[in-house]
Amino acid sequence: MKPDPDRQALIDQSVLRYRQILEEKLPDDKATLDQIEQALEEIRNEVLPTLQEEITNKRGKACRDNQVACPCGAQARYRSMGTRTLITLHGLLRWRRPTYYCRGCGKGSAPLDASLGLDQSDTTLGVRDLVAFLAPDASLVETKQALAKTRGIDVSASTVERIAVSVGTQLREAQVAEAALHHADQLPDRRTACPRRLYVGADGVMAPLRDEWKQDGSLGKLNCRYGECKTGVVYETFVDKWGKDSRVSTRSYVATTQDVTTFEPLLGLLAHRAGHHAAKEVIVLGDGAVWIWLMFARLFPGAIQILDFYHACEPRPASNGRRSAKPTSKTTGSAM
Repeated sequence: MKPDPDRQALIDQSVLRYRQILEEKLPDDKATLDQIEQALEEIRNEVLPTLQEEITNKRGKACRDNQVACPCGAQARYRSMGTRTLITLHGLLRWRRPTYYCRGCGKGSAPLDASLGLDQSDTTLGVRDLVAFLAPDASLVETKQALAKTRGIDVSASTVERIAVSVGTQLREAQVAEAALHHADQLPDRRTACPRRLYVGADGVMAPLRDEWKQDGSLGKLNCRYGECKTGVVYETFVDKWGKDSRVSTRSYVATTQDVTTFEPLLGLLAHRAGHHAAKEVIVLGDGAVWIWLMFARLFPGAIQILDFYHACEPRPASNGRRSAKPTSKTTGSAM
């Protein structure tokens, strides 16, 4: 393969600049480990963003076409070299590339964006993946602070929210599609183990919700309310040689604010992934809600049914209007 002179020139320039930065910032033999660590962080933060920008913009400096095919079927003409700013894992990236305008559909385009795998978002997939990893366990502000502290990524809390909602929506759509395949018995069995004893639990909890809203008021007034969130868990436990459970070994969760017709296939999919079809024993747990036990009967016929301890001990209203005494039995039998 013939070597690319532009690529080789970029490598030579990068090596020279990297050497200059190392000579300037590399700590001496008297530095502590904290100082060495800090120096390496400064070197990384100075080298990588610049190198990323040079590599990316090298693509935009290639010979441009005066016309390119437009998705509408017409020809789009070259307009100018446009600049796009992206938030990446290595900081802000200013990416220059030729832009085109189509008179046929009246839309502009930048074909080289597609060559870099870019969509319309102002963040890269790497940034969105990191936000999706952090956001479920922290508030929007805490996620913003974590991004700034760990990667030097400066985004607003509203950007974190937008990314989290977008990624969550895509994941839920994929999950619902997979659950539909499972419900139709068209999902391949991908289990890797046969659980000895598999537990499935479900409950409904009231959670604060906010209806769809925009700050500019285009969707009406802000409406906050409480609604039921249906939650489910599938887990296994460590079993000792006497067949007794000790502690949870693996667990996975699912939740939705939709009704039971949406929740039921999602819980069934979760149990399927855990291998409940091959489990030697399936145990379902819940409170006294009728919808839970009807759902369990449809999803897990023949499973052992256990009413949770709190509701099993809860006083029941007596026929004369007084509350009856707490049951003395130690049995937590079925709610069916």
